[in-house]
Amino acid sequence: MKQPNGYGSISRLGGKRRKPYRVRITTGFELDDNGKSKQIQRTLGTYATYEEAVDALAAYNKNPVSLEPGVTFAEIFRRWSAGRFASTRENTRKSYTAAYNAVPMLHDM
Repeated sequence: MKQPNGYGSISRLGGKRRKPYRVRITTGFELDDNGKSKQIQRTLGTYATYEEAVDALAAYNKNPVSLEPGVTFAEIFRRWSAGRFASTRENTRKSYTAAYNAVPMLHDM
């Protein structure tokens, strides 16, 4: 069944497998040597049935999350604040930093 554009894809992997359905999403695009656009895809996971794969893809599209393994809350805040702080006032930056410092138990998660 065809998915909407930008939604992701489900494909059946060959061979005899316990989880033959793979769910992939497009994370970006890059230009190849010929100047053509090429998709950068990441696998969300493999699933035993097509229905499980559809449910996983729908759940991802309802609430997309970062797929980078090992990224901590501190790293996400650092990346986010680098772009966000450029367009905000100093009091707003202090408020964001105070909120971040109020939850030190989350920094390494």
